[in-house]
Amino acid sequence: MSSEIKAYLHSMVQNACYDHIKHKTIQGSFIEQTIQQLKIDELEYFQSAKDDPFDHNKLEAVYTAIEQLPPRSKDIFKKAYIEGAKHTTIAQEMNISIRTVETHIYKSLKFLRNNLITFVSLFFSFNW
Repeated sequence: MSSEIKAYLHSMVQNACYDHIKHKTIQGSFIEQTIQQLKIDELEYFQSAKDDPFDHNKLEAVYTAIEQLPPRSKDIFKKAYIEGAKHTTIAQEMNISIRTVETHIYKSLKFLRNNLITFVSLFFSFNW
């Protein structure tokens, strides 16, 4: 192979490597900018959620409604939804049947749904 062809191939490979590195640098920069923008968007989202009085009032209304449940239903509901316990675990812990746990949860959800519908309708009637 002639020295001219070797030099030409060498410069082609060298330029291809430079182009590849340059492309990866630009691609990496774009990815970093995208990640930073996602973080900023996430912070703005959570900040706007903190600033929204309806969200705070809604959460407060849910906890208030949970506290109004009968004691046993409140315990079962908190274990299931706040602590994330399974129905079988709750039943074993409280020495009751799984069906009883499901009934308490069903009645609790029905009670909360009725109370929170009232809250939402009152909130919107005062704010509109």
